[in-house]
Amino acid sequence: MEKVEYQKMEFLEKNHWWFLAKRKFLKVVLSRNTPTNHDFRKKMRVLDIGCGTGAVMNFLMQEGFENSVGVDMSDEALFFCEKKGLSVQKAFANKLPFPAEHFDLIVALDVLEHIENDEEALKEISRVLKKDGLFISTVPAHKMLWSYHDVALHHVRRYDRKSFEKKLSSDFKIMTISWIHFFILFPAAIVRLVESFLFKTAGKSDVKRENAFLNHIMLMIYSLEISFFKIFNFLPWGLSLLGVVTKK
Repeated sequence: MEKVEYQKMEFLEKNHWWFLAKRKFLKVVLSRNTPTNHDFRKKMRVLDIGCGTGAVMNFLMQEGFENSVGVDMSDEALFFCEKKGLSVQKAFANKLPFPAEHFDLIVALDVLEHIENDEEALKEISRVLKKDGLFISTVPAHKMLWSYHDVALHHVRRYDRKSFEKKLSSDFKIMTISWIHFFILFPAAIVRLVESFLFKTAGKSDVKRENAFLNHIMLMIYSLEISFFKIFNFLPWGLSLLGVVTKK
């Protein structure tokens, strides 16, 4: 990503509705698929791939996953993580500096879309994941929504459900594939398609500081969406895809 995007993440991740929603979806998945006992969780080895500025790692540790490490290819991202006292290393997802079958849980939230050879990265993730270990991933969806937003974030692709499921199934047993970010799909689609049509200059993503009222409204909307996700374990459509898999 552009350096300015990491600076925005560091400033916004604590309170912005987009980042809070990402962690709330993760919390639901963790509650459903991992032990809730703190003593058990703190023994689990956890890896956050593409850890960014560290908000997800902080969240994982607050949820009891104290033995968490992160990797990222960006010096800017690692700088922010190190300021928070997090355990991080510089590494690429397709060349992880860890032994085989080392981790019980791996998360890669909005990461695979940045990697040219995502299938190679998935094989490397499988290598360092223990047998029956859990891998959680989110990716942006709908190729038709490719825009200045993707360019600013250095995306290589957007996914459709079929291709995402096929890539995951090569090395993992699929537990859940679901759409997420349901309620913002159509507003986001309209904004990006219109602005792309108007040839808006690339350079900045859609993520920006919102006024407190709008941020509150979006959090209320996501509270409803995540309640549906808790009940049904899937959403019928959305701006992104969520994959929950285990190692074969």
